[in-house]
Amino acid sequence: MNLLVFGLGYSTQRFVDLYGHRFARVTGTVRSAEKAQALAARYHIPVAVFDGFAPSPVLLEAIATATHILVSVPPDGQGDPVLRMLRETLAAAPDLAWIGYLSTVGVYGDHAGAW
Repeated sequence: MNLLVFGLGYSTQRFVDLYGHRFARVTGTVRSAEKAQALAARYHIPVAVFDGFAPSPVLLEAIATATHILVSVPPDGQGDPVLRMLRETLAAAPDLAWIGYLSTVGVYGDHAGAW
């Protein structure tokens, strides 16, 4: 089983800490090269930069071999950047069995009670 984590932040790092050993391979994404380098060194896994616009070769390879994908990227003004950018690529992933979404109320900020 191969896990791809979109948005390797606080919550998903905890998920990887607890369950990463169940996967033969774990790959993550972050928004900056500096954070990718730091997390790759900490977890000894590939970490790709995903900016919501252009998928890297590392990311495309991780999708192609993923059996499980955990998305923890907050929506932007246009919706889900993962689906917007990679819908067809995800649909074509030959071994993909499961996609999950993990979020916390903390990623959305204070909207003073408004939606």
